[in-house]
Amino acid sequence: QIRVDADNNTTDEFAINNGANAKVFSVDEDGDVYIKGNLDVRAGADVAEEFSAEENYPAGTVLIMADQGYKSARASDRPYDSRVIGVVSDKPAIVMGKVAGEQKAVVALVGAVKVKVTAENGQIKKGDLLTTSSVLGRAMKATENKPGAMIGKALEDLKGSQGEIMVLINLQ
Repeated sequence: QIRVDADNNTTDEFAINNGANAKVFSVDEDGDVYIKGNLDVRAGADVAEEFSAEENYPAGTVLIMADQGYKSARASDRPYDSRVIGVVSDKPAIVMGKVAGEQKAVVALVGAVKVKVTAENGQIKKGDLLTTSSVLGRAMKATENKPGAMIGKALEDLKGSQGEIMVLINLQ
């Protein structure tokens, strides 16, 4: 059983202790988090960061840099766009870099996520590299190697002309 106690050493520090009172997790007065042992995150399978967005995009939407500051995003709309920053995550394991405002996108930067795709540039097969397409917010099979435009690798085949597939995000 795990319980949360105030640590006796520092009044501003809290700890989660196991049954033997061995500290396994603590947060100090500066907000720094300390974990003893392994961290098993079961929420999702990606690391994401918040960006301000032009609208609230659905999960799986491919995003590129927008013009409202360095942490702004909008849906992709052209093939092989080197401004690609990632894909809207549905259940990120870790979210970094919070932004203010109501319209934001939690963008998967690395990890496995569902991505909206199109067969615009050929049928997508497991193992294919993906890039941005001309279809708003969708990825396509990359048949050319254009630096900075690769989103990641397809983890499953696309059945049909459009849909969602699992992709290992690895921006290149």
